[in-house]
Amino acid sequence: MSFIYACAPQTATAPVLVQKPEWLWKPSDGGRIGGVGIAKEHIRGLDAQRKLAVSRAIDSIAAQLGVQVQNITVLESHASSSGAASTTIDSYSIHTVQGNTVKAAVREFWTDPQTSELYVWMVLE
Repeated sequence: MSFIYACAPQTATAPVLVQKPEWLWKPSDGGRIGGVGIAKEHIRGLDAQRKLAVSRAIDSIAAQLGVQVQNITVLESHASSSGAASTTIDSYSIHTVQGNTVKAAVREFWTDPQTSELYVWMVLE
């Protein structure tokens, strides 16, 4: 009986194809400059992951405008007399376009179900 079961056709499951949004490849919208920001899962949670993705999308838009971009990362470590330690990392992004401010609006968020990467699509206002 086990021989018959072993020879029976096995059903193979095909890998699930993830349908990615069209804006990943064409972020501009109606002639307005657009950008996409991507962020992996963040140690500080979903809110920090969203902020990072938005910052990266703004960097993408700014680069298309010929903007000067400065990214600054500040790492602080603290130790108490009891031996407890904590570390904080703050990241700042400064954009300058001939004295103008870069304003962009979030159009859509999308999370890749296979990698948990968060994508944000932003368009210049």
